[in-house]
Amino acid sequence: MKTILVSLMLCITATTFSQRVDTATLANMPGLEVVMSRHLGGQPLFDYMDRYADLFWEYGCKELFIRDYITPAKEKLTLELYVMKDAACAFGIYKISISGCTNLNTLSNLSCQTRHTTSAVHGSLFIAITHRSGTSDAMETAGQIVRTLVKDNPAEQMVVPSVFQLPKVNKYLFNLRYFEGVTGIQKDIPQWVQMFEEVRFRMFAERIESPDTLATLARIHFATNADLTLFLTNAGLNISDRSTEPVMTNDGMYHSWYKIDEYKILFLETRVPVSLYTYLPELVDIQKTVWDWEKGY
Repeated sequence: MKTILVSLMLCITATTFSQRVDTATLANMPGLEVVMSRHLGGQPLFDYMDRYADLFWEYGCKELFIRDYITPAKEKLTLELYVMKDAACAFGIYKISISGCTNLNTLSNLSCQTRHTTSAVHGSLFIAITHRSGTSDAMETAGQIVRTLVKDNPAEQMVVPSVFQLPKVNKYLFNLRYFEGVTGIQKDIPQWVQMFEEVRFRMFAERIESPDTLATLARIHFATNADLTLFLTNAGLNISDRSTEPVMTNDGMYHSWYKIDEYKILFLETRVPVSLYTYLPELVDIQKTVWDWEKGY
């Protein structure tokens, strides 16, 4: 319940983009017969998700379209098309959901195929297809479904925050994640959960596996200044110290932070003592307004 309440409060402060779905596309996939069709929203949606309900609620899932298809070869594919509140949330749930990709980003800007599953992101749509037979024909059919959905549903794509496009960081973009609550953090960076308890936030985070030092860099947008202060306290940092000098925590990690504005910060966790200014020297020369980027995030 606490997770749901936090997500509802974030929805009040966040800019949302509700994408419309061309439902005619779902019923007219070339060569496929629809044998089951459902559209879920509200409580029935979260009843359907069962143990994943908190996670999808946290990421702002608005509605779900489900279609069971049969191919001419009598293979069954199940499409689950999740409409999230914005492109960042669709990206976030996608990154948490995928693993073991054999084909990566071949169907859309962000897509993952395994023998039995196909996943993709398009704007605020998270596309998940199950093809239990695991045949190459089923994988190709699933890919065609993704391509059709992308073509027939124009969407605004997520813009990666500028800090993750800096030369030292952008080579690790595959590790970029997006979070809006502790349920998502628990699945991907469980050691950070304590720092975000009772904190309202939106966060991009990236694990940087550079040879000189393993690090995690985050850009965090807090709902209020009080949330920012609570996070810094939980992280062992002093809100009055703007030096970005690293502070060692009880678990032997080092934390450093940089204030973008009243509600946004950059946060760095490393295994060795290094400040954000040292790690990203570009911060010294860039004006604060440059860092106050994309609306809604």
